[in-house]
Amino acid sequence: MADEPPSDFETAMKICGFGKFNIYLLLVIVIAIAATTFETSSMSYILPTAECDLRLSLLQKGILNAITYTGTILSAVPWGFIADTMGRKQVIIYGLLLDGVFTMGAALSQNITQLMIFKFLGGFAVCGPFAVIMSYVSELHGKDHRSQVMMVVGLMKGTGFLILPILAYFILPYHIAFKIWVLKFHTWQIFVATTAIPSLISAILIVFLPESPKFLMTKGKNEEALKVFQIIYAVNTGRNKSEYPIKILSNEAPFRPPRVSIDSNTKYFRRRSIEAQQNLSEGFKQLRPMFSSPYIVLAVFVYTMNFFVIMGQNTLRLWLPQIFASLTEFQVKQTTTNPSMCTILEYNVNKTELLRFDEMTECDVHISAESYTPNIIVAAVGFFGYIGVALLVPYLGTKNILSIGLGLSVLSNFGMFLSFNYLTVLLASAAFITFSSIAVTTIINVSVDVFPTTMRTMVVVLVMTFGRLGAVLGNVLFPVLISLGCLPPFLTVGGVIFVALIISLFLPNTSKMALR
Repeated sequence: MADEPPSDFETAMKICGFGKFNIYLLLVIVIAIAATTFETSSMSYILPTAECDLRLSLLQKGILNAITYTGTILSAVPWGFIADTMGRKQVIIYGLLLDGVFTMGAALSQNITQLMIFKFLGGFAVCGPFAVIMSYVSELHGKDHRSQVMMVVGLMKGTGFLILPILAYFILPYHIAFKIWVLKFHTWQIFVATTAIPSLISAILIVFLPESPKFLMTKGKNEEALKVFQIIYAVNTGRNKSEYPIKILSNEAPFRPPRVSIDSNTKYFRRRSIEAQQNLSEGFKQLRPMFSSPYIVLAVFVYTMNFFVIMGQNTLRLWLPQIFASLTEFQVKQTTTNPSMCTILEYNVNKTELLRFDEMTECDVHISAESYTPNIIVAAVGFFGYIGVALLVPYLGTKNILSIGLGLSVLSNFGMFLSFNYLTVLLASAAFITFSSIAVTTIINVSVDVFPTTMRTMVVVLVMTFGRLGAVLGNVLFPVLISLGCLPPFLTVGGVIFVALIISLFLPNTSKMALR
């Protein structure tokens, strides 16, 4: 045994196999990802019922859709830095716990200002867990399963998008109104409170999972990493941990200058301060390669692509619940049963302005359950689309999946503009959300594959930060664009995704790359 050569991460992970541990991991992660999805998307479902209660303008609707992303932008770099220097697991746990608390605060909000503050704080908290989850999951799988698993993680995101409209279907159509002391509560607040549950549950369940062994190895903590491999091996195979054949791991920690020794008698808070300064210094040195060739060019590519894709995708996605609510209401109130997309947008604009200024009328808005059925269908199509793409990744490769997804997103976007009845609106919307969501997940997958472990989480965080900048810009611009007419919003969305398609053609093929 003394002459046994050390094993690298990929070899150690391959021996662990794929089994019960991975299944438990993915089950926990699906709840955590649902929590992040709920945080960023719940406002879009309450707007049709809350717009009268809160007297919302079109611009305020756009800001409510965007405010969570603003919080994620401001917290992105700190969360990424903490995850790459101090570990993945703690970031996920504490971020989700904070998100659950802030979401409950949003449910208690009595006006739009309070609601915006808590949604901003929720975005600030949830940014870390979502970005870290991607790295965490990838670093608990070997290269034989990584691409498929990362696509499954995208499928899990689709699961969150599917669960949310189902919750809306069963909660929001009911008329709930009561008062506790000075606090008034309506149906939409009950819905928001319900969306806090996944954050709290997943934070507890992740306590029972180990730290990323790849992260531990890059920190020079090979003994701790070996214990993690042994646990995964034992759970997956049913054998004893001592039977794990690998006894020595290779040194994958980047070179670091010797740390300043800390006297054991140094006071606790002083010792922690010195350790934090050393972690900070090491963290900045780890990020230095990000700004050199070849990583700087790749980074610019993926940042720009995600900015444009999410600017288009999230803008339309977050306005779809209002569009479908207006579509259902229009069919009931108007003589025509086949309104076009342009007719629906015009009706939505006029209704919002009417409710905002009609303060003499008491708010008693009832949105039928049928209004949320199209959202469920769109989410279900995306869910099964992810399954199909996950099966195609080994054959087509990540880069080709990305380019195809972007191209079909552009076509389906203009299909939405040309929609002339309920069915074509629904089909075009489902196609656009499915293909654009696949493209977003694939961009993150590329980011995980291309960059080494020491900078991976920070890169993913920055990729998502640029995407969220796009989401904020898109949701604030969308009310302005629809007030100008029907064509401008779809022309803008199609144009920015087309730019991302052109950039994707210059990316390397990463589907077979090993995790470094």
